[in-house]
Amino acid sequence: DPAAGDPADDTADEIPPGETGEMPYSFIAALGIDTTVSKKSTRFFNGDYLQFFLNDQEQVVTTRCHLSEELGADQAPILSSSRCYPGLGTLESVGAYFFSDRYLYLVASPRDGTVDLRLSVFNAIGAPRQTIIRGMVLGVGLTKVILSSRCVMVASEHICEDYQNELYAEPVERSRFEAKMVGELSEISGFLFGEEAVDYIRLMKLTPQS
Repeated sequence: DPAAGDPADDTADEIPPGETGEMPYSFIAALGIDTTVSKKSTRFFNGDYLQFFLNDQEQVVTTRCHLSEELGADQAPILSSSRCYPGLGTLESVGAYFFSDRYLYLVASPRDGTVDLRLSVFNAIGAPRQTIIRGMVLGVGLTKVILSSRCVMVASEHICEDYQNELYAEPVERSRFEAKMVGELSEISGFLFGEEAVDYIRLMKLTPQS
């Protein structure tokens, strides 16, 4: 056996938990999510939403999101979501959401333990609630390709239940999506497909190095 302190002994230099003299690291605390941020987030945004974004076939995908008033063990507001994959069933995810300055952040990962993070960032205001909350989503698809898309969130109350179920069941073509999006909701399609110019989303253009 290696002698105590021998470099071959992987455990020789380990420091017992609690004896480092440093505060335990917390990802949520490092983000600055304290009681004030959590209360403001839940007060302004708790509720049921539909999130719309595009897949790699330019179809509109619908995810159901619940932004809870409850806080998790890390004191961040709880986010739960679900998406239906035709032929594969429903994928449920859980995570956190928080509102800071003018941005609403949603971060979630599948409940099945898969490390497959999805991040959405929305340009939002606290109150009064916007009917359409616009932003971007970044995640990893089933084929393990990194995908990004413009996305929107709409409170479920603004869309009839039958149409919610129809959209949630499977990705839909643009014309089918637009069929019942009337009034203010008719703006969603133009935003998703990049026809609505906004000053808070900028895609960097990378040029080859000479």
